[in-house]
Amino acid sequence: MRWAAGTLRTEAPTEIVAAGWEAQPLLAQWATSDAEQLVRAAILAAQPIATAGRGTHAALARIRSTAYRAALYRDALASYGVRTEFPFFDRAVLEACLAVRPWERSDPWQPKPLLRAALADVVPTHLLARRTKAHYNDDIYRGWKANRHHVAELLDDSRLCELGLVDASVLRRCVRSFGPSGLAPAFITDTIACEVWLRSLTSPFTCDRESDDVCAQHEGVPDPRSIEHRGG
Repeated sequence: MRWAAGTLRTEAPTEIVAAGWEAQPLLAQWATSDAEQLVRAAILAAQPIATAGRGTHAALARIRSTAYRAALYRDALASYGVRTEFPFFDRAVLEACLAVRPWERSDPWQPKPLLRAALADVVPTHLLARRTKAHYNDDIYRGWKANRHHVAELLDDSRLCELGLVDASVLRRCVRSFGPSGLAPAFITDTIACEVWLRSLTSPFTCDRESDDVCAQHEGVPDPRSIEHRGG
């Protein structure tokens, strides 16, 4: 936790992340020092999910984060009357996978060995023999090309900037160059999600309210109100 809290601005080598507790938390370029202090305090106050070691913690952290995203997809599709199922998150499936020895359920030269074994009788052999996969960002880039002006308008009057959590000039520069710059799409999409969420709140989100929430959850964490929030 201390290492993660101290590397919020520095991307770690792939081999360190792969052998770590879970994905490294990394702040976007436009996050302010105030935002960095709040994130660091939350990390230092957090507890590992499992005490059995980093392998178990990493597996559970990945399951929880992916299941959370699956639930968002389910709710979004349900609003259009589309029913979705995520069978790999069924409790019986998860328990069966976690019962397998870690070194047998992963393979650096062949992805998803358990899934390959489970589907060997129903999926063509040449598909199971694949060792690579593409990314899933094509829809994001196409959507960005068609709607970038709407995003720019949204972020020009940013609540995140008002709270002192985002540097407006850095955000605008990165938004203008998004795509060719190679910036990870998650930085942009997560920022947009936070902005839209803030605007959806019936009660305005203020620095004092945020401070109360953090301190109530993490007793002993320094009060963020001691930080001079720009625009807060």
